[in-house]
Amino acid sequence: MIRAGRYYDVLVALLLLLGPGLSLASETKCIKGCWCESSDTDVSVQCTNFPGDSVPSLTSLDLASKNVSLMLDQPGLKKVARKDLQVGGKLIRVTIVGSPELVYDVDAFSDSASTLTSLDLDVGDYRFDQVFSVVSELGALEKLTLRCQGKAGDPILLTQPIVSGPVTQSLRELSIRSCEVKHVLAEALTGLDNLTGLSLPKNVLRDIPRFLSTLPLTSVHLDTNRIAHPDLGQLPKTLKLLSLSDNGVITMSPYVAAELPNLASMDLSDNPHFTPSPSTFEEYSRGFLNLARTNLDTLDILHGGPESPPPAVSLEISGTKVPCSCQLQHLLVVHKADISGTCVTLGNGTLHIPGPQLAQYLKSVDCDCLTDPKQPCASGVSKMRQEWLEAHIPGSAGRRGTTSSSPREAAAVCLAVFLLTAWVQ
Repeated sequence: MIRAGRYYDVLVALLLLLGPGLSLASETKCIKGCWCESSDTDVSVQCTNFPGDSVPSLTSLDLASKNVSLMLDQPGLKKVARKDLQVGGKLIRVTIVGSPELVYDVDAFSDSASTLTSLDLDVGDYRFDQVFSVVSELGALEKLTLRCQGKAGDPILLTQPIVSGPVTQSLRELSIRSCEVKHVLAEALTGLDNLTGLSLPKNVLRDIPRFLSTLPLTSVHLDTNRIAHPDLGQLPKTLKLLSLSDNGVITMSPYVAAELPNLASMDLSDNPHFTPSPSTFEEYSRGFLNLARTNLDTLDILHGGPESPPPAVSLEISGTKVPCSCQLQHLLVVHKADISGTCVTLGNGTLHIPGPQLAQYLKSVDCDCLTDPKQPCASGVSKMRQEWLEAHIPGSAGRRGTTSSSPREAAAVCLAVFLLTAWVQ
Protein backbone atom coordinates (compact mmCIF):
# COMPACT_ATOMS: atom_id res chain seq x y z
CA MET A 1 0.00 0.00 0.00
CA ILE A 2 1.06 3.64 -0.50
CA ARG A 3 1.96 5.27 2.78
CA ALA A 4 0.21 8.64 2.48
CA GLY A 5 2.00 10.23 5.42
CA ARG A 6 5.43 9.34 4.15
CA TYR A 7 5.00 10.40 0.53
CA TYR A 8 2.40 13.16 0.74
CA ASP A 9 4.80 16.11 0.54
CA VAL A 10 6.69 14.63 -2.43
CA LEU A 11 3.47 13.89 -4.31
CA VAL A 12 2.12 17.41 -3.76
CA ALA A 13 5.39 18.92 -5.02
CA LEU A 14 5.29 16.83 -8.18
CA LEU A 15 1.67 17.72 -8.87
CA LEU A 16 2.46 21.42 -8.46
CA LEU A 17 5.35 21.08 -10.91
CA LEU A 18 3.12 19.38 -13.46
CA GLY A 19 0.51 22.12 -12.99
CA PRO A 20 -2.51 22.49 -15.28
CA GLY A 21 -0.91 20.36 -18.00
CA LEU A 22 -1.54 17.19 -15.95
CA SER A 23 -4.87 15.54 -16.62
CA LEU A 24 -5.62 12.60 -14.34
CA ALA A 25 -8.27 10.23 -15.64
CA SER A 26 -11.09 9.53 -13.25
CA GLU A 27 -12.25 5.93 -13.51
CA THR A 28 -15.82 5.26 -12.51
CA LYS A 29 -17.51 2.01 -11.53
CA CYS A 30 -17.72 -0.22 -14.58
CA ILE A 31 -18.81 -3.72 -15.54
CA LYS A 32 -16.98 -6.81 -16.69
CA GLY A 33 -15.60 -6.50 -20.20
CA CYS A 34 -15.84 -2.68 -20.24
CA TRP A 35 -13.69 0.27 -19.25
CA CYS A 36 -15.17 3.55 -18.00
CA GLU A 37 -13.69 7.01 -17.63
CA SER A 38 -15.62 10.03 -16.42
CA SER A 39 -15.50 13.73 -15.68
CA ASP A 40 -18.04 15.96 -13.98
CA THR A 41 -20.34 15.99 -17.01
CA ASP A 42 -19.17 13.21 -19.36
CA VAL A 43 -18.41 9.52 -19.27
CA SER A 44 -16.79 7.27 -21.84
CA VAL A 45 -17.71 3.58 -21.81
CA GLN A 46 -15.63 1.21 -23.94
CA CYS A 47 -16.65 -2.42 -24.07
CA THR A 48 -14.03 -4.32 -26.03
CA ASN A 49 -13.65 -7.60 -24.24
CA PHE A 50 -17.08 -8.79 -23.21
CA PRO A 51 -17.80 -12.53 -23.45
CA GLY A 52 -19.99 -14.10 -26.13
CA ASP A 53 -21.79 -12.23 -28.87
CA SER A 54 -24.23 -10.23 -26.74
CA VAL A 55 -23.78 -6.78 -25.21
CA PRO A 56 -23.40 -6.71 -21.41
CA SER A 57 -26.14 -4.87 -19.54
CA LEU A 58 -25.15 -1.25 -18.92
CA THR A 59 -28.18 -0.30 -16.81
CA SER A 60 -26.29 -0.94 -13.55
CA LEU A 61 -24.01 2.02 -14.25
CA ASP A 62 -24.98 5.21 -12.43
CA LEU A 63 -24.85 7.61 -15.39
CA ALA A 64 -28.13 9.50 -15.00
CA SER A 65 -26.56 12.97 -15.08
CA LYS A 66 -23.81 12.25 -17.63
CA ASN A 67 -23.27 12.71 -21.35
CA VAL A 68 -22.34 9.20 -22.48
CA SER A 69 -20.02 8.13 -25.30
CA LEU A 70 -20.27 4.39 -25.91
CA MET A 71 -18.02 2.04 -27.88
CA LEU A 72 -18.90 -1.62 -28.46
CA ASP A 73 -16.03 -3.46 -30.13
CA GLN A 74 -16.49 -7.22 -30.33
CA PRO A 75 -15.74 -9.22 -33.50
CA GLY A 76 -18.40 -11.76 -32.54
CA LEU A 77 -21.19 -9.20 -32.10
CA LYS A 78 -24.10 -10.11 -34.42
CA LYS A 79 -27.04 -8.05 -33.17
CA VAL A 80 -27.68 -4.75 -31.40
CA ALA A 81 -31.07 -4.30 -29.73
CA ARG A 82 -32.74 -1.40 -27.90
CA LYS A 83 -31.89 -2.85 -24.48
CA ASP A 84 -28.19 -2.93 -25.40
CA LEU A 85 -28.07 0.88 -25.61
CA GLN A 86 -29.93 1.68 -22.40
CA VAL A 87 -27.16 3.29 -20.38
CA GLY A 88 -29.17 5.41 -17.97
CA GLY A 89 -27.51 8.63 -19.11
CA LYS A 90 -27.67 10.98 -22.09
CA LEU A 91 -26.25 8.95 -24.97
CA ILE A 92 -24.57 11.34 -27.41
CA ARG A 93 -22.00 9.26 -29.32
CA VAL A 94 -21.97 5.58 -30.30
CA THR A 95 -19.33 3.50 -32.10
CA ILE A 96 -20.06 -0.16 -32.87
CA VAL A 97 -17.66 -2.70 -34.38
CA GLY A 98 -18.99 -6.21 -34.87
CA SER A 99 -19.13 -9.32 -37.03
CA PRO A 100 -19.87 -9.47 -40.78
CA GLU A 101 -23.42 -10.62 -39.86
CA LEU A 102 -24.13 -7.60 -37.62
CA VAL A 103 -27.70 -6.25 -37.74
CA TYR A 104 -29.60 -3.60 -35.79
CA ASP A 105 -33.16 -3.77 -34.46
CA VAL A 106 -35.35 -1.08 -35.98
CA ASP A 107 -35.80 0.58 -32.57
CA ALA A 108 -32.18 0.11 -31.42
CA PHE A 109 -31.50 3.84 -31.03
CA SER A 110 -35.04 5.04 -30.26
CA ASP A 111 -34.31 5.88 -26.59
CA SER A 112 -31.65 8.36 -27.72
CA ALA A 113 -33.49 9.96 -30.64
CA SER A 114 -33.27 13.44 -29.12
CA THR A 115 -29.69 13.24 -27.80
CA LEU A 116 -27.58 11.14 -30.18
CA THR A 117 -25.33 13.37 -32.31
CA SER A 118 -22.76 10.91 -33.72
CA LEU A 119 -23.00 7.31 -34.96
CA ASP A 120 -20.06 5.24 -36.24
CA LEU A 121 -21.29 1.79 -37.23
CA ASP A 122 -20.15 -1.45 -38.79
CA VAL A 123 -22.72 -2.77 -41.23
CA GLY A 124 -22.96 -6.51 -41.80
CA ASP A 125 -23.29 -8.02 -45.29
CA TYR A 126 -23.30 -4.57 -46.91
CA ARG A 127 -26.84 -3.91 -45.62
CA PHE A 128 -26.28 -0.22 -44.93
CA ASP A 129 -29.74 0.51 -46.39
CA GLN A 130 -31.15 -1.29 -43.35
CA VAL A 131 -29.26 1.08 -41.05
CA PHE A 132 -30.70 4.12 -42.84
CA SER A 133 -34.20 3.05 -41.83
CA VAL A 134 -33.01 2.65 -38.23
CA VAL A 135 -31.59 6.19 -37.98
CA SER A 136 -34.36 8.10 -39.77
CA GLU A 137 -36.02 9.26 -36.53
CA LEU A 138 -32.82 10.52 -34.90
CA GLY A 139 -33.56 14.23 -35.01
CA ALA A 140 -30.32 15.30 -33.28
CA LEU A 141 -27.92 13.19 -35.37
CA GLU A 142 -25.24 15.32 -37.02
CA LYS A 143 -22.61 12.76 -38.05
CA LEU A 144 -23.19 9.29 -39.51
CA THR A 145 -20.37 6.92 -40.51
CA LEU A 146 -21.06 3.48 -41.99
CA ARG A 147 -18.45 0.81 -42.73
CA CYS A 148 -19.49 -2.26 -44.71
CA GLN A 149 -18.09 -5.72 -44.17
CA GLY A 150 -19.06 -9.29 -44.93
CA LYS A 151 -19.62 -10.78 -48.35
CA ALA A 152 -19.99 -8.19 -51.10
CA GLY A 153 -22.52 -8.74 -53.84
CA ASP A 154 -22.86 -6.67 -56.99
CA PRO A 155 -21.68 -3.05 -56.95
CA ILE A 156 -24.25 -0.83 -55.24
CA LEU A 157 -26.20 1.90 -57.01
CA LEU A 158 -27.67 4.59 -54.73
CA THR A 159 -30.77 5.65 -56.63
CA GLN A 160 -33.44 6.10 -53.94
CA PRO A 161 -33.58 8.46 -50.92
CA ILE A 162 -31.34 6.89 -48.31
CA VAL A 163 -32.96 8.57 -45.31
CA SER A 164 -36.22 10.28 -44.46
CA GLY A 165 -37.75 11.84 -41.38
CA PRO A 166 -36.14 14.23 -38.86
CA VAL A 167 -32.56 13.10 -39.56
CA THR A 168 -32.63 14.77 -42.99
CA GLN A 169 -32.61 18.18 -41.30
CA SER A 170 -30.04 17.44 -38.59
CA LEU A 171 -27.41 15.48 -40.56
CA ARG A 172 -24.26 17.48 -41.36
CA GLU A 173 -21.69 14.78 -42.17
CA LEU A 174 -22.25 11.47 -43.98
CA SER A 175 -19.62 8.80 -44.60
CA ILE A 176 -20.14 5.49 -46.42
CA ARG A 177 -16.89 3.57 -46.74
CA SER A 178 -15.91 0.19 -48.17
CA CYS A 179 -19.44 -0.50 -49.40
CA GLU A 180 -18.84 -1.18 -53.13
CA VAL A 181 -20.79 1.96 -54.06
CA LYS A 182 -20.48 2.41 -57.84
CA HIS A 183 -22.95 5.19 -58.62
CA VAL A 184 -24.88 7.85 -56.69
CA LEU A 185 -27.90 9.71 -58.08
CA ALA A 186 -29.26 13.02 -56.79
CA GLU A 187 -32.34 11.24 -55.45
CA ALA A 188 -30.18 9.35 -52.95
CA LEU A 189 -29.46 12.50 -50.93
CA THR A 190 -32.91 14.05 -51.27
CA GLY A 191 -33.77 16.24 -48.29
CA LEU A 192 -30.22 16.49 -46.94
CA ASP A 193 -30.19 20.25 -47.45
CA ASN A 194 -27.85 20.91 -44.51
CA LEU A 195 -25.19 18.35 -45.45
CA THR A 196 -21.74 19.98 -45.42
CA GLY A 197 -19.46 16.91 -45.41
CA LEU A 198 -19.63 13.85 -47.68
CA SER A 199 -17.18 10.95 -47.59
CA LEU A 200 -17.32 7.95 -49.93
CA PRO A 201 -13.85 6.39 -49.52
CA LYS A 202 -12.86 2.86 -50.55
CA ASN A 203 -15.72 2.37 -52.97
CA VAL A 204 -15.77 1.82 -56.75
CA LEU A 205 -16.87 5.22 -58.06
CA ARG A 206 -15.60 6.10 -61.53
CA ASP A 207 -16.87 9.68 -61.60
CA ILE A 208 -17.61 12.51 -59.20
CA PRO A 209 -21.40 12.39 -58.67
CA ARG A 210 -22.86 15.07 -60.95
CA PHE A 211 -25.36 16.53 -58.50
CA LEU A 212 -22.91 17.45 -55.72
CA SER A 213 -22.75 21.02 -57.00
CA THR A 214 -26.31 21.51 -55.71
CA LEU A 215 -25.37 20.80 -52.07
CA PRO A 216 -23.77 23.24 -49.58
CA LEU A 217 -20.75 20.96 -49.14
CA THR A 218 -17.50 22.27 -47.65
CA SER A 219 -15.63 18.93 -47.61
CA VAL A 220 -15.67 15.92 -49.96
CA HIS A 221 -13.56 12.77 -49.45
CA LEU A 222 -13.45 10.36 -52.40
CA ASP A 223 -10.21 8.55 -51.54
CA THR A 224 -9.46 5.09 -52.93
CA ASN A 225 -12.02 4.93 -55.70
CA ARG A 226 -11.48 4.65 -59.48
CA ILE A 227 -11.91 8.26 -60.59
CA ALA A 228 -9.24 8.53 -63.28
CA HIS A 229 -10.51 11.77 -64.86
CA PRO A 230 -12.23 13.87 -62.16
CA ASP A 231 -14.40 16.74 -63.37
CA LEU A 232 -14.23 19.43 -60.71
CA GLY A 233 -17.13 21.24 -62.33
CA GLN A 234 -19.43 18.73 -60.60
CA LEU A 235 -18.43 20.09 -57.19
CA PRO A 236 -19.98 23.06 -55.34
CA LYS A 237 -18.24 26.44 -55.23
CA THR A 238 -18.53 26.30 -51.42
CA LEU A 239 -15.99 23.46 -51.21
CA LYS A 240 -12.99 24.05 -48.92
CA LEU A 241 -11.50 20.54 -48.70
CA LEU A 242 -11.25 17.91 -51.44
CA SER A 243 -9.50 14.53 -51.24
CA LEU A 244 -8.97 12.38 -54.33
CA SER A 245 -5.98 10.37 -53.14
CA ASP A 246 -5.36 6.85 -54.45
CA ASN A 247 -7.80 7.01 -57.36
CA GLY A 248 -5.57 6.28 -60.32
CA VAL A 249 -6.04 9.88 -61.46
CA ILE A 250 -4.50 10.47 -64.89
CA THR A 251 -5.89 13.83 -65.94
CA MET A 252 -7.97 16.46 -64.21
CA SER A 253 -10.03 19.41 -65.35
CA PRO A 254 -7.89 22.58 -65.54
CA TYR A 255 -8.16 25.80 -63.57
CA VAL A 256 -8.81 24.38 -60.11
CA ALA A 257 -8.85 27.86 -58.56
CA ALA A 258 -11.56 29.04 -60.95
CA GLU A 259 -13.69 25.94 -60.49
CA LEU A 260 -13.35 25.91 -56.69
CA PRO A 261 -12.60 29.47 -55.52
CA ASN A 262 -12.89 28.63 -51.80
CA LEU A 263 -10.71 25.52 -51.86
CA ALA A 264 -8.12 25.58 -49.07
CA SER A 265 -6.93 21.96 -49.04
CA MET A 266 -6.59 19.43 -51.86
CA ASP A 267 -5.18 15.91 -51.61
CA LEU A 268 -4.09 14.22 -54.84
CA SER A 269 -1.48 11.96 -53.26
CA ASP A 270 -0.85 8.37 -54.32
CA ASN A 271 -1.88 8.91 -57.94
CA PRO A 272 1.41 7.82 -59.55
CA HIS A 273 0.31 8.53 -63.14
CA PHE A 274 -0.95 12.06 -62.51
CA THR A 275 1.15 14.84 -64.01
CA PRO A 276 -0.37 18.29 -63.43
CA SER A 277 -0.49 20.46 -66.54
CA PRO A 278 0.58 24.14 -66.43
CA SER A 279 -3.10 25.16 -66.38
CA THR A 280 -4.21 22.80 -63.60
CA PHE A 281 -3.26 25.03 -60.69
CA GLU A 282 -3.13 28.37 -62.45
CA GLU A 283 -3.95 31.12 -59.94
CA TYR A 284 -4.15 28.55 -57.13
CA SER A 285 -2.60 30.91 -54.61
CA ARG A 286 -3.26 29.69 -51.06
CA GLY A 287 -3.91 26.66 -48.88
CA PHE A 288 -2.48 23.14 -48.84
CA LEU A 289 -1.78 20.96 -51.85
CA ASN A 290 -0.75 17.33 -51.40
CA LEU A 291 0.97 15.92 -54.49
CA ALA A 292 2.99 13.23 -52.71
CA ARG A 293 3.76 10.14 -54.78
CA THR A 294 2.42 11.60 -58.01
CA ASN A 295 4.29 12.03 -61.30
CA LEU A 296 5.10 15.65 -60.46
CA ASP A 297 8.52 16.61 -61.86
CA THR A 298 8.49 20.40 -61.73
CA LEU A 299 7.24 23.21 -59.53
CA ASP A 300 6.47 25.46 -62.48
CA ILE A 301 2.82 24.42 -62.04
CA LEU A 302 2.41 27.15 -59.41
CA HIS A 303 2.10 30.58 -60.91
CA GLY A 304 -0.35 33.42 -60.59
CA GLY A 305 -2.05 35.48 -63.25
CA PRO A 306 -0.79 38.91 -64.33
CA GLU A 307 -2.88 40.66 -61.67
CA SER A 308 -2.53 38.00 -58.98
CA PRO A 309 -0.28 38.08 -55.90
CA PRO A 310 2.47 35.42 -55.65
CA PRO A 311 1.17 32.00 -54.55
CA ALA A 312 1.35 31.15 -50.83
CA VAL A 313 0.72 27.43 -51.16
CA SER A 314 1.96 24.79 -48.74
CA LEU A 315 3.05 21.70 -50.67
CA GLU A 316 3.66 18.07 -49.82
CA ILE A 317 5.87 16.63 -52.57
CA SER A 318 7.44 13.54 -51.01
CA GLY A 319 7.91 10.66 -53.42
CA THR A 320 7.73 12.84 -56.54
CA LYS A 321 10.29 13.51 -59.25
CA VAL A 322 10.88 17.13 -58.22
CA PRO A 323 14.66 17.59 -58.13
CA CYS A 324 16.35 19.15 -55.15
CA SER A 325 17.64 22.06 -57.20
CA CYS A 326 17.59 25.81 -57.50
CA GLN A 327 13.99 25.56 -58.65
CA LEU A 328 13.00 25.10 -55.02
CA GLN A 329 14.97 28.16 -54.01
CA HIS A 330 13.51 30.19 -56.86
CA LEU A 331 9.98 29.27 -55.82
CA LEU A 332 10.65 30.25 -52.23
CA VAL A 333 12.31 33.55 -53.02
CA VAL A 334 10.00 34.66 -55.83
CA HIS A 335 6.69 33.17 -54.74
CA LYS A 336 7.26 32.81 -50.99
CA ALA A 337 5.68 29.36 -50.99
CA ASP A 338 6.05 26.99 -48.06
CA ILE A 339 7.30 23.59 -49.22
CA SER A 340 7.31 20.64 -46.86
CA GLY A 341 8.17 17.14 -47.97
CA THR A 342 11.07 15.17 -49.37
CA CYS A 343 13.29 16.51 -52.09
CA VAL A 344 16.28 14.17 -51.81
CA THR A 345 16.83 10.52 -51.03
CA LEU A 346 19.47 9.50 -48.52
CA GLY A 347 20.25 5.82 -48.96
CA ASN A 348 17.17 3.81 -48.02
CA GLY A 349 15.63 6.72 -46.15
CA THR A 350 14.60 10.26 -46.92
CA LEU A 351 15.56 13.69 -45.69
CA HIS A 352 12.55 15.49 -44.24
CA ILE A 353 12.79 19.20 -43.46
CA PRO A 354 9.73 20.98 -41.97
CA GLY A 355 8.22 23.64 -44.20
CA PRO A 356 9.12 26.82 -42.24
CA GLN A 357 12.70 25.61 -41.72
CA LEU A 358 13.04 24.60 -45.36
CA ALA A 359 11.92 28.03 -46.49
CA GLN A 360 14.66 29.75 -44.48
CA TYR A 361 17.21 27.06 -45.28
CA LEU A 362 16.89 27.01 -49.05
CA LYS A 363 17.00 30.79 -49.34
CA SER A 364 20.59 30.65 -48.14
CA VAL A 365 21.67 27.54 -50.05
CA ASP A 366 24.38 27.83 -52.68
CA CYS A 367 22.58 26.73 -55.83
CA ASP A 368 25.80 25.73 -57.52
CA CYS A 369 26.29 23.15 -54.80
CA LEU A 370 22.92 21.62 -55.52
CA THR A 371 23.49 21.34 -59.25
CA ASP A 372 27.19 20.46 -59.40
CA PRO A 373 27.37 16.95 -60.94
CA LYS A 374 30.62 16.30 -59.10
CA GLN A 375 28.93 16.69 -55.75
CA PRO A 376 25.94 14.41 -55.10
CA CYS A 377 22.87 16.42 -54.22
CA ALA A 378 22.10 14.29 -51.20
CA SER A 379 25.43 14.73 -49.45
CA GLY A 380 25.54 18.42 -50.25
CA VAL A 381 22.08 19.11 -48.91
CA SER A 382 22.63 16.93 -45.85
CA LYS A 383 25.83 18.80 -44.99
CA MET A 384 24.27 22.22 -45.52
CA ARG A 385 21.19 21.26 -43.52
CA GLN A 386 23.38 20.35 -40.55
CA GLU A 387 25.26 23.64 -40.93
CA TRP A 388 21.97 25.50 -40.98
CA LEU A 389 20.75 23.69 -37.85
CA GLU A 390 23.99 24.44 -36.01
CA ALA A 391 23.73 28.11 -36.97
CA HIS A 392 20.08 28.55 -36.07
CA ILE A 393 19.36 26.00 -33.33
CA PRO A 394 21.75 26.17 -30.34
CA GLY A 395 23.10 22.83 -29.19
CA SER A 396 22.31 20.96 -32.40
CA ALA A 397 25.95 20.39 -33.36
CA GLY A 398 26.74 16.71 -33.57
CA ARG A 399 23.11 15.74 -32.87
CA ARG A 400 20.92 14.22 -35.56
CA GLY A 401 17.35 13.38 -34.74
CA THR A 402 17.79 13.60 -30.96
CA THR A 403 15.12 15.04 -28.70
CA SER A 404 15.06 16.34 -25.16
CA SER A 405 12.39 16.11 -22.50
CA SER A 406 10.65 19.12 -21.05
CA PRO A 407 10.60 19.64 -17.25
CA ARG A 408 6.94 18.70 -17.27
CA GLU A 409 7.58 15.45 -19.14
CA ALA A 410 10.41 14.64 -16.73
CA ALA A 411 8.10 15.32 -13.79
CA ALA A 412 5.45 13.02 -15.24
CA VAL A 413 7.99 10.20 -15.50
CA CYS A 414 9.17 10.96 -11.96
CA LEU A 415 5.61 10.80 -10.66
CA ALA A 416 5.05 7.43 -12.32
CA VAL A 417 8.25 6.02 -10.81
CA PHE A 418 7.33 7.46 -7.41
CA LEU A 419 3.89 5.83 -7.39
CA LEU A 420 5.27 2.49 -8.56
CA THR A 421 8.00 2.51 -5.92
CA ALA A 422 5.55 3.48 -3.19
CA TRP A 423 3.16 0.72 -4.21
CA VAL A 424 5.88 -1.93 -4.11
CA GLN A 425 7.04 -0.79 -0.68
